[in-house]
Amino acid sequence: MMSFTLTGYVIFGPHSSDFYSMQKTGVQLFRMVIGGFEYQKLAQSNPWIAPIYFVSVAIIGFFVLRNLFIAIINDEFGKVARDVRENGFHWLSQVNPEDRPVHQITSKGNKNVRKKNLNHFPGNKIS
Repeated sequence: MMSFTLTGYVIFGPHSSDFYSMQKTGVQLFRMVIGGFEYQKLAQSNPWIAPIYFVSVAIIGFFVLRNLFIAIINDEFGKVARDVRENGFHWLSQVNPEDRPVHQITSKGNKNVRKKNLNHFPGNKIS
């Protein structure tokens, strides 16, 4: 991304106030990637290079953000997998089956109890 910053500064800096300094150019690159950018100002400063520059920044920025997202997901998955390997599925052992409404409905054979337990589900109209 630093190469895009330098390229934008050199090409668009003399013609656009948005690319007047390296810092402003970096901010504009970030705005291009997240979608809050005014393309018309860029196109007015250099109409031939602006589309190529904008599309390349958007594509490379998308891949960078996507890879960052995948890295975060992969890291968290690795932590959970390590925890399961060391401790097993400990969160499943903490669930008491009698506390679950589905268990109460299926474990009792009495129809009155079954109707009583079903009445607390939204949308059920059992009389």
